[in-house]
Amino acid sequence: MKSEDLIESLWDHLVAHPDGTTKPEMAAALSVSKRKISDVIKTFRVYFGDDTINLVSVPQGFGESHLYRLVGTTDEAREWVSMSWKHVEARLVTVIAVVRAFVNGSDGRTIDGRLARVWLRHFTRALEDIEDLQPAGPSQMTLNEAELG
Repeated sequence: MKSEDLIESLWDHLVAHPDGTTKPEMAAALSVSKRKISDVIKTFRVYFGDDTINLVSVPQGFGESHLYRLVGTTDEAREWVSMSWKHVEARLVTVIAVVRAFVNGSDGRTIDGRLARVWLRHFTRALEDIEDLQPAGPSQMTLNEAELG
């Protein structure tokens, strides 16, 4: 099945299950593997990224599958957005560490070295801006001053 067909089939499945569905249920409905359904979900989210529709997932309990459902308002997505921000921030911290290692091991005169420094500057600035918006001060996830160099 082509990517567009998978997205359309996932849409149909999600609309038919307004109270939610799990990855194993989606994979079975689309006749794809659990790994492939993860790719379809990512593509689905990118496809609808500029829309008000969101595919949210919330944990159902320890060891249980997340429940996925379509939502059309930020209120409906609030729990998922909160979890997603924490996940994004954790990834940003990891990306900064990886880019910093590349900066430290590269020549700043080369294109790759200069690109790494640009990425590091922008990622670090994004993390600083995020910290400024934290209501209770800096997040536990963020880099400390020594790590920011």
